[in-house]
Amino acid sequence: MIREAIILAGGFGKRLKAVVNDVPKPMAIINKRPFLEYLLSYLDFWGVNHLVLSVGYQKQMIMNHFGKSFKGIDIDYAVEDEPLGTGGAVKNAMTFIKGNHTFVLNGDTFFEVNLNRLSDFRRIKRMRCLYDTEILLIILRVMVQLNMMKKTAL
Repeated sequence: MIREAIILAGGFGKRLKAVVNDVPKPMAIINKRPFLEYLLSYLDFWGVNHLVLSVGYQKQMIMNHFGKSFKGIDIDYAVEDEPLGTGGAVKNAMTFIKGNHTFVLNGDTFFEVNLNRLSDFRRIKRMRCLYDTEILLIILRVMVQLNMMKKTAL
């Protein structure tokens, strides 16, 4: 089972500004609790014990609320001093991941799935993915070589 997760919680929340203008979107109050608490409780339920919160906009509000842990989940913060976009935020947060695998979630979205089954599915399909990845790498190498040949022919 994967025991680490990254939650992307650094965006500006432009679409919800009219409704939630004084807090970052993941901290919007839902039934007297910040939405992010629901995500962290969900991760706790599935045995996640290390979390990286990727924060940017109004980061201090999130950091002050959760501190270094929540329900036994150790929390690190990957801080964006300037917006990095989704890929940049994940890349930045990956530097805090200790293992080889992690879940990545958006801080403003909740999908209730069985994380154990999702992890098992990933493990079962791993060999096929490795095989597919090797084929993709071979195709990319051929494409690069063909492109180099075109450049030298000019």
